[in-house]
Amino acid sequence: MFKSWEDEAKKVFGDIDFLYNENIVNDTKNAAKQNNCKLCNITRIDENSDSTSDDLVIGFLFNRFYVNVLTFVRTLRSSNGKCGILFFCDRDYIEHINPRELEELTNCGVRWLVAPKIDTNLIKEPNLIRRLIEFLFLKQYKDHFNRILILDVADSIFQKDPFSKNLPKNKLVFSIEKVQFMNHDWAMNRMKKTDYRNFDQHFWEFKFIINGGLIYGPIKDVYNFYVQMMRPSLVFQPFCCDQSIMAMTYYYGLYTNVFIDYKSTNFISAAYSAFEEMPRKDTYIHEIQSKNAPAVIHQYDRICQVSRYLKDYCPAIGSFQTLPYGRENYFMQLCGNNFSRNNPPIFRPPNLPVFYISIAIITSTTTIVLLCMFQLIQSVFMKRLNKKIFHSVQIPN
Repeated sequence: MFKSWEDEAKKVFGDIDFLYNENIVNDTKNAAKQNNCKLCNITRIDENSDSTSDDLVIGFLFNRFYVNVLTFVRTLRSSNGKCGILFFCDRDYIEHINPRELEELTNCGVRWLVAPKIDTNLIKEPNLIRRLIEFLFLKQYKDHFNRILILDVADSIFQKDPFSKNLPKNKLVFSIEKVQFMNHDWAMNRMKKTDYRNFDQHFWEFKFIINGGLIYGPIKDVYNFYVQMMRPSLVFQPFCCDQSIMAMTYYYGLYTNVFIDYKSTNFISAAYSAFEEMPRKDTYIHEIQSKNAPAVIHQYDRICQVSRYLKDYCPAIGSFQTLPYGRENYFMQLCGNNFSRNNPPIFRPPNLPVFYISIAIITSTTTIVLLCMFQLIQSVFMKRLNKKIFHSVQIPN
């Protein structure tokens, strides 16, 4: 029987004393101020850079998965990121990291909260384990930091300070993958299993996929979101996907004080995006025909162009770096190719496109009949069509 999240966390981590470190707040803030990080080849100070040591970036590391860790940190510091950096891991992870890499991370101002162990028998989904530790951290330290960015470490890099003056000051910010549930079998199937009591495929079809690897906002607001998301009835059911319950929390209206960065102005989850071949004169790499370069590129290891750019922008310090870059076998957009090898589907706004209505007016058939016909054609043939076509349409504001 569920008693408290603290009790559940003790089962997963052995104990949770490591979370209640009275020195971690000041230590993290001081480390951010005094860091001596080895920066990338290009350093930038964007005019909207706004981070201070009262802001915080956190990540979750375990299973000796050392991919991209130092590169993640160095690109943040090279982008004028003055925030604290805090990583959660278990004892096994910290004991097996390369000592030189650990030294460089420390020089960059990284601080650690180290759990005795991570037992996956209670919660089998790794991302739910990280949600548990994030939730308890937010509960304990929500009065000690200003803004927070919770981000996947293994496949994210920074081009600008993520704490920008342009971002909403009193809302959470999520990033989408530029694809809808109806065109993503993996996401739809996981939603069906997670929301098995109330699942309605028609409700989800035109919803954009919110990526669970990036959550930004004032720390107290992020905590309030987690209060709504971390419901025992969801987490401890036969199957639960953290990204699914995140989408349910927002789309079902349990927490809606959120700005969705549809246009990837600041944050992008890049799997279904198309990037230009080379950086522009401003030194940033952009999506095709975009005005703004995103500050954070999450899922960069899906895009060959970004991975290639990164090796020039921020080359590894030395051979001691364990897997300094993301996994190239994940590429969805190949170099020299502005389209995806996997042919990601057309993504459309949730509302019926205006051009359907225009066609209905032109023809002799009534508008209502034509709209019904197009709905039927869309449901039958869209998947076939999507295999052949990949282009962008207007994203909702």
